[in-house]
Amino acid sequence: MSPELPLRDIHLPPEPSWWPPAPGWWLLATALLAAIVIGVVLLRRRLRYRRHRNALLAEVDHIWLKHAGEDDGSAIVSDWSTLLRRACLRYRPALATREGLSWSRALGLEDEGESGHGRLLAEAPYRPAFSRQQVEPLREPVREALRRLIDGERIDIDDASAAFDHGGQHA
Repeated sequence: MSPELPLRDIHLPPEPSWWPPAPGWWLLATALLAAIVIGVVLLRRRLRYRRHRNALLAEVDHIWLKHAGEDDGSAIVSDWSTLLRRACLRYRPALATREGLSWSRALGLEDEGESGHGRLLAEAPYRPAFSRQQVEPLREPVREALRRLIDGERIDIDDASAAFDHGGQHA
């Protein structure tokens, strides 16, 4: 008989290491990182847009308060007109070249006869005197027109020019 050989019991291979991860985990980590980066970029862009939008809309009230001690409504309307032109240049350059009633109608300011908001915006810088009370009803329509420009709401440029064929003058 042969002597018994000392045999060891069956042993399992070592557990797999957690490093390096399998290729699927690398792919998942890359996709997750890309989603986080895109989310942060979009969030920052949205916050910057909202901050800019709120600052421009607050500028309407700032102009109103800047001229609080004066009774010159023409200066207020002139500053509002400048603000709207700046917004047009940035958001809708095609509107910035308009003049007079064509411009105010393209902004969506209705023209209700002689004292309409559109006519007031178009003529105030050239009229000798407007009181602050005459200009006050224009405050909210200016803010609304500015909001529509910033938010990119559709402003029908061709419809606004249909009534005025001669660069802002009546046909």
